[in-house]
Amino acid sequence: FEPNLRIATPKSYIIGPDDRLLIDLNGDNEASYDLPVSPDGIISLQYVGRIAVAGLTIEQATSKIRSALSSTYPSLRSGRTSVAVNLGNIRSIKIIMTGQVVKPGTYTLSSLSTVYNALYASGGPAQNGSFRNIQLIRNNKVVANIDVYDFLLRGIQQGNIRLQDQDVINVPVFEKRVEITGEVKRSALFEVAKNETLKDVIDFAGGFTTQAYTAKIKAFQNTDKDRKISDISASEFNIYQPKNGDKFVVEAILDRFANRVEIIGAVFRPGVYELENGLTLRGLINKSDGLTEDAFLNRGYINRLNPDNTQALISFDVAKIIAGTETDIPLQREDKITISSILDLRDEYKVTIQGEVRAPSTFEYADSMTLESVIQLAGGFKEGATPNRIEISRRVRNSDATAA
Repeated sequence: FEPNLRIATPKSYIIGPDDRLLIDLNGDNEASYDLPVSPDGIISLQYVGRIAVAGLTIEQATSKIRSALSSTYPSLRSGRTSVAVNLGNIRSIKIIMTGQVVKPGTYTLSSLSTVYNALYASGGPAQNGSFRNIQLIRNNKVVANIDVYDFLLRGIQQGNIRLQDQDVINVPVFEKRVEITGEVKRSALFEVAKNETLKDVIDFAGGFTTQAYTAKIKAFQNTDKDRKISDISASEFNIYQPKNGDKFVVEAILDRFANRVEIIGAVFRPGVYELENGLTLRGLINKSDGLTEDAFLNRGYINRLNPDNTQALISFDVAKIIAGTETDIPLQREDKITISSILDLRDEYKVTIQGEVRAPSTFEYADSMTLESVIQLAGGFKEGATPNRIEISRRVRNSDATAA
């Protein structure tokens, strides 16, 4: 926010006392002048005389100096000699910051400084200061009302006016301020200008997040007696004009799916699927690329969410549904279909080998498993093993046990 002092002289720069002008002639005639601007706004050119330049822009001063030099250098009239006027030394100016600024007072700045440079030097608008209606006062007249939102939110410096000596910048109290929170990208307080709508506030906040419920926004408002809440529909965003103190809350979408069904278990592609119009149980099994070889065909289940949020369990014969000999079942939102594997329905047995073997471990039992095969799976005997002394223990069901 410091002014750039290494730029080419702006044509709109207004010359004042203590500036220094570099005047260069090129062409048929060559000459250079380095002239201070006197306190009364005058430069003195040898063989030409005094020229009043204070209050002129660089462009206007160049034209005036060219006209004055043309009597001494006639080739200026024909264009065979050109003249260029630039700043050699940049003067300082004093400006005054008033109103709702963090550090009001008088500031000495470069004459290339702008309104934004002055705001930065003074700490910017205070807590109750306006960002939308900053007044630039020159010769006791408001010459510009500056809205810095374009710069703060979009980086556009459209209202960044260059300052002049004794300019006054006044930051008034804000008139209308609202808050927006929830599922927007930039939750904050925002100042709202005349004729701006809720859509503008949403834009200030960076728009909605991906989780925003955009059909409606809740507005919490203050009345003369109490508070009230209003629901503003999406069709009103462009026309609703916020009131001072409004608080807008953008809620999140519901954490549920409008068209989801799920199938798990013994199918080739378990997972969630779109509930298309007319989708049935058989259709979903086909969408999941069918049953695996180990599917349990006698029974499957549908977990269904009832309208009252209770769960219902619907059983079906998997084989008959696939064959079409049992009435197919239309699916509903959030149905969860389970088709078990026969491997999941049988007991799991383990065999453990310990002691003087190379790799003591536990193995899954197989029907053809023998003691010799278990020893081989464990890496065989160690050197100190006694092969003729192997203990085998197993759990045996007591057929004589009776219920108490």
